[in-house]
Amino acid sequence: MKMSNKPWLIYTFAAVFFTVTTGAVSCFAGAWTMPQGKAYVKLSMNAYDSDESFNADGDETDFEQNGTFEDKNLGLYVEYGLKDNISFVYSGSYKFLEKKDDLVKREFNGFSDMDLAVKYRLMNNHFGVVSVQGLVKIPEAYDDEVLLPGNAQVDYEIRLMYGRSLYPAIPGYINIEGAYRLRDDAPADEMRFLGEFGVDFLKKGFARVKAEAIVGMDNEDQLTANSNPNLSADYDLVKMSMTVGCRISEIWGVEVETIREIAGAKVSKGNTYSAALTYLY
Repeated sequence: MKMSNKPWLIYTFAAVFFTVTTGAVSCFAGAWTMPQGKAYVKLSMNAYDSDESFNADGDETDFEQNGTFEDKNLGLYVEYGLKDNISFVYSGSYKFLEKKDDLVKREFNGFSDMDLAVKYRLMNNHFGVVSVQGLVKIPEAYDDEVLLPGNAQVDYEIRLMYGRSLYPAIPGYINIEGAYRLRDDAPADEMRFLGEFGVDFLKKGFARVKAEAIVGMDNEDQLTANSNPNLSADYDLVKMSMTVGCRISEIWGVEVETIREIAGAKVSKGNTYSAALTYLY
């Protein structure tokens, strides 16, 4: 893929990213590593629904035959400090999928892909925090299904992250990330970008705004058919999320989040709503 072939995607993400990083979460963010022996655990309930998609030109189109797609899942994210500058990260989910239209209904209940990563902090000074993360996605929790919860192949990702506290100017932070994901077999590789802004308010409240983009590299071997509209072999997507939360105590917290997909190509367009319980020890 040549980046210049998709200027609309770049402009959309740049506009959203500018809004996020210059607008006004909690102090936990991507570039920072957990202290040695400490862990952050997030258990979330997520609901995604869609009845339309972005076509190859980026235009919004309805699913054929009055189709709908739902992805309800329980997600678990764990980050553990192996050393002060090295964290181990796990992420996985149990999914309840349903895709139906006037002709057929397909369902799947089970575990999805599992992400395992190691994050290494390269720098931590008054200029900010810089970390690098290596990730592998493992699809061993499910067999061949009519409606797949993942693309049934291993992915490898390298990610560079930068974070900076905005104290004492304001009680918040910014976090910026860029990654390249090598997708095994047929699917196209991806470039991934993220911009995040978080702020604390009152004594225990926090909020964050995040913009994310996935850009397919147009190097897939072939276009593979899949009943899951989120699993195209080569797609682009820009989404924006808003999270608000509260620290119940020093170790417990709650969050609610909404994610809206605002631009893309060859992928479904929908919204995600999430509620989460967090634990920090």
